[in-house]
Amino acid sequence: MSSSTMERQRNRAGRRASRGVLKLTVALVATALLTAPLPCAEAFPTLRGVSARRSSILARPATRSVPGTPSRSLGPQFYQDEEDREIQSRIDTMAAAAMASHIAKKKARATESAEKIRMRALDEVVDFDAILSGNVSNDTIIDGSEMDATTKVSRTPTCLGSWVTDVDINKLFHYGGANTTVTLCPRATINLTNTIFFTAAGQVLTTAGNPTDDARARLVVTGAQQSCAIYGACDQCSNIVVSSIQVLGQRDVLGYLSNGFALLELGGMTNGQIVRNVKASEPRGWSVVHAIEGTNLVCSNMLIENNQIGPSGNAPNTGLQFRRRAVDATIAPGQWADGISLACKGSMVRNNVVTDATDGGIVIFGAPGSLITGNTIQSVTRRALGGINAVDYAPFAGNYSGTVVENNHLITNGQMMKVGVAIGGMIWGSDNRTASRGHFGTFRYNTFTSLNDGYFGYSIAVAGHENATVIGNNVLLGRFGGGPSPACIPDSTIPTPQALVRDSWTTPGSSLQAGFNDTPLVFLICSQPGVIQPLSASVDKLGAAFVRLVEKPETEAAEVDVLVEKRGGQIWRGTKGFAGVAQERPAKTVEATKTQPTRRSTLKRKREEVEKSQDEVPHAKVTPIVSRIGFENPFGLLERAKRDR
Repeated sequence: MSSSTMERQRNRAGRRASRGVLKLTVALVATALLTAPLPCAEAFPTLRGVSARRSSILARPATRSVPGTPSRSLGPQFYQDEEDREIQSRIDTMAAAAMASHIAKKKARATESAEKIRMRALDEVVDFDAILSGNVSNDTIIDGSEMDATTKVSRTPTCLGSWVTDVDINKLFHYGGANTTVTLCPRATINLTNTIFFTAAGQVLTTAGNPTDDARARLVVTGAQQSCAIYGACDQCSNIVVSSIQVLGQRDVLGYLSNGFALLELGGMTNGQIVRNVKASEPRGWSVVHAIEGTNLVCSNMLIENNQIGPSGNAPNTGLQFRRRAVDATIAPGQWADGISLACKGSMVRNNVVTDATDGGIVIFGAPGSLITGNTIQSVTRRALGGINAVDYAPFAGNYSGTVVENNHLITNGQMMKVGVAIGGMIWGSDNRTASRGHFGTFRYNTFTSLNDGYFGYSIAVAGHENATVIGNNVLLGRFGGGPSPACIPDSTIPTPQALVRDSWTTPGSSLQAGFNDTPLVFLICSQPGVIQPLSASVDKLGAAFVRLVEKPETEAAEVDVLVEKRGGQIWRGTKGFAGVAQERPAKTVEATKTQPTRRSTLKRKREEVEKSQDEVPHAKVTPIVSRIGFENPFGLLERAKRDR
């Protein structure tokens, strides 16, 4: 053999050895990346949303416009997003590993064209054949074989059963690309030690057949420091779908993580994401579902519907809910958690059932242009701070314009809900600066009901929020109770528990249904359990006048009639709905309203009478109702309560 031939063979062997080292290196990198703890399993210093909501009692003095009430030390509103940057960095690293694997494969193919080259680095992480073996379905999942930048070879495997892990699912999403659907088998239980990541637009995670009951596959958090089960807030993740699965955060088993993420972190710089028919509970962090606003508040048009959320968080089992105590049998403050936390503008949150969320059932972080409708928020076994909260300044600088909260049902069925609908930062703290107020937003046609031993502190409370519209809410079926705790601000006693309270000094420009009691309000959620008023007593306190719908054919416009009643007097019966409480008119107008028209020909005259009465009392807001309230006869329960009493 000539020396030149031997030299060529040595060079060729050297190149092969180099390729082997490169392939092994890429395989090890991909293995390390895809088996290392993912970002949602880590603890970060600032929780999105929590920092802003607790910042109302930080460090700079502010004056109070109502004489004789205290100031607090306050700091600037802030809303940090270290978690977003850290997670995006991890995703970018994973993408770099994928590209390295692809480059290595192309180099290998250049000299081994006759051999089928799989993505070796990926096969080192997960064996696709092992994952997908056993059964067959019509669902398409990407296979690693013969896969390059433009060609994807697919196969028709089964749904994924209990034998897979989060690493398997992550591989399918990461290398499957846009529009990849990962279908889980009905009744499968998949234990997660790290987070599942969506990585591209249009990806779907669901259970075969889209069940809505316990046949939904279960994803169970098991990682020691894991709080997040699903992360879909990557910049490329528009139009992803999470549907028909169950997600168990296991706080009740693994414990609380003080800096934990939400169980499902979604949103980000995306559009059109969907969370549907998901049952999720016991987050180890601060919320079950978090719709992140994204960089420059880009997130929009998220749909969160038909989900069953909760329980979520731990309510302190002592009246000192905002004071740290020595280690004893009590639950420390701060371990409560939200059900749904919405910061994605133009979104819809509808027809969800949120049970036993201990912070806020649905918390709206501005989210301008969003609709929150048809949801049921109920407190059954755990005490709640709020049902629906619009109290946060960040991240939209207090802007709730176009946000509508309507036709939701708030139910206390065995436990206390401190505030049914909380509007304004002064309900949650004491930041009285005008610059820190929220503004705009409509809150209408919501119902408040107390069953068994459940009760509200207040149905609706408004303070520290300008230009809000609050109309047509049914507060007749709620009981009220509780009282101040030692955590309340000294010399600023919270009002007696009741349906409707507002602070006129901090709510300029707001249009509120009549019946609100005007009183200084600071840090209203400092209340604690206490004496419960009977249902009938709660209603009697409203007294005055009510607005009702006069029965009319569907083709005719609904007409509003006002019936004035003195406190403790008879309330009208057999109504089709209820639009709120109107202020009592001057005595000279009372007699005029006692004679009710009996024929439809008098409709015009009746409208004129109502308009005239409104002119005489400028502050009265008489609001027509629509049939969506959902109570055929809201006074049937009242009558039964009076008999029982």
